[in-house]
Amino acid sequence: MADASSFTRQLAVLGGSADDILERVRVPAYLVGADGRIRWLNAAARDLVGNASGRQFLDVVVPQDRERASRAFADKILGRAESTDMRFELQLRGGGSTPCEISSMPIRAGTDRIVGVFGIATPPRTKRAKSRGQAELTPRQRETLMLLGEGASTEMIAERLGVARETARNHIRAVLRELGARSRLEAVVEAHARGLL
Repeated sequence: MADASSFTRQLAVLGGSADDILERVRVPAYLVGADGRIRWLNAAARDLVGNASGRQFLDVVVPQDRERASRAFADKILGRAESTDMRFELQLRGGGSTPCEISSMPIRAGTDRIVGVFGIATPPRTKRAKSRGQAELTPRQRETLMLLGEGASTEMIAERLGVARETARNHIRAVLRELGARSRLEAVVEAHARGLL
């Protein structure tokens, strides 16, 4: 399994920036401090809920879901939950609301001090390549998707599958195409939403 430091090292080798990647990925992502204030939203999240930086995260959750969202947040901040996938209704930037699958996890400073929560939100989409849960992946593509879900790089996928790098790239492209995703992260989020991971 690839770890975060491996991702950071590979990104540095490639000359990439995590800030740039997270800002441009088309899946809403956010950071909330331990005080419950939104510290950062990427462009996709700002498109969804508006520029809520500095506000309490509960401000973007509909009133009927706030107690549940508050408990889930407290569980992460207090170290009682590592990662959760839950459905909450979020208030939209232009008014109204939409249900979103929220996948979040605590952010640790060092080995154990929890300083906030990172999460991604998957709102419903009007356009899907296939109906939810109906991805037609080959066995190799399923393996590739599992490895993408672990954060594996193209090189790692090629090594684990015992194939050439270009073959691994082809498997990755096929997975993205089948899931209607434009990035690896979007494919993983979509796979989670469809129950494939």
